[in-house]
Amino acid sequence: MCSGRHQCVPQSEGMAKQDVNVRSAVLTLRACPRILAVDWHSRIRSAPLAAILGAVGLLIYGAVRDPSTAGWLISVAAVVLVIAAPNALARANAQARVTSQSVAYRGVFLVTHRCARPELARLIRLRLTVLGPRFVFTRLLFIDSEGHARISLQTEWFQPADLERLQAELAVPCSDAGDPLGPRAANRLYPGAASFALVHRFEFVVIGAVLALLVIGLLTPGPLH
Repeated sequence: MCSGRHQCVPQSEGMAKQDVNVRSAVLTLRACPRILAVDWHSRIRSAPLAAILGAVGLLIYGAVRDPSTAGWLISVAAVVLVIAAPNALARANAQARVTSQSVAYRGVFLVTHRCARPELARLIRLRLTVLGPRFVFTRLLFIDSEGHARISLQTEWFQPADLERLQAELAVPCSDAGDPLGPRAANRLYPGAASFALVHRFEFVVIGAVLALLVIGLLTPGPLH
């Protein structure tokens, strides 16, 4: 049997060649820099007031310790290094890869999650509330037959056309989960939908702020007495 995307070849010319082609067929999606730039802009605009005030407070703390230009630059670098750099690294290295046998997704912390294609039952678009109702992530969940989310793909990092190619390639039902959910509620409904870091996001924010304070404190000399 032939699909519209492939030419039929006579059986006598090599079924082995056809089998190799099927196994080697790969669809790879990578994060798009243009999409990431737009996403950063929208994230900053939708950030809660507490997050903005926290970043400003870190900058003021560094400036008070060292009011020179160097103090400001060190403060900005500390905020970017501790808070923004890990997120930017994860976005820049995000990749989805589909073969005839499996689906793999590399996301946050460069951890790769895999799911065998025969185990994939459906796709679900889920919106996760992270830092308030306006700060929402949209995830594409790869659900197995038991209802577990084997892969949770961050859709904002990829071009819409690439996501459409991915859904067409997988050829499984895709639906919308409805109203936004918090990470814990999402995990109760679809186990594995939200990562450990998202579930404990506020603790990670506090840790990041403390690290930024330590970096600023170590690199700026402080006021003279």
